[in-house]
Amino acid sequence: MSTGNMLYQSSSNELMLARNYQSQISQKELELKLLNINKRYSSNNSYHNEFQIQSLQSQIRDLKYNRNIYISNAIRYALELVKLEINNSSVLYSTAYFAINSITSYLKIHKISDFVLPIYLKIELLQISISLNYSKLSDATLKTEIQELKNVCNIG
Repeated sequence: MSTGNMLYQSSSNELMLARNYQSQISQKELELKLLNINKRYSSNNSYHNEFQIQSLQSQIRDLKYNRNIYISNAIRYALELVKLEINNSSVLYSTAYFAINSITSYLKIHKISDFVLPIYLKIELLQISISLNYSKLSDATLKTEIQELKNVCNIG
C-alpha cells in the first residue's frame, strides 16, 4: 500500500471513529433531554435524578473530547496527504480532496460548533493553503476544499 493510500485510509478511519463518538453523543444528549423533562414534570426532585443528569453531562463532555481528538487526527492525516500531493505534481486524481471533503462535510452536517482545531493544525492548514496557491498542482477542487475547511474551522 502506498503512503498516499495509507494516509487516506488513516484519515478515513479517524473520521469513522469520530462519527461513532458523535452517535454516542447524540444518544446521551437525548437521554439528558428526557431526564430534564422528567425532572421538570416530576413531583419528586430526587438526588438520584440530579446525579444522573450530572453523570450524563460528564459523559457527554468526555465523548466530545474524544470525538474532537479523532477529528483532529483525521485532519492531520488529510493535511499530510495534501502535502504529499503538492510534492508529487504528477497526481492523476486527488485523494486528498476526498479526505478533506469528507471531513468538511462531516463538520457541516453535524454542526459541530464546539470543535476547535489545535493551533499546530491551524498553522499547518494555513501553510498548505499558501503552498497550494504557489504549487504546480492544478487541482482547483482541492484548493477550494482547503478553503472550505478553513472556513468551517473559522480560520481566516
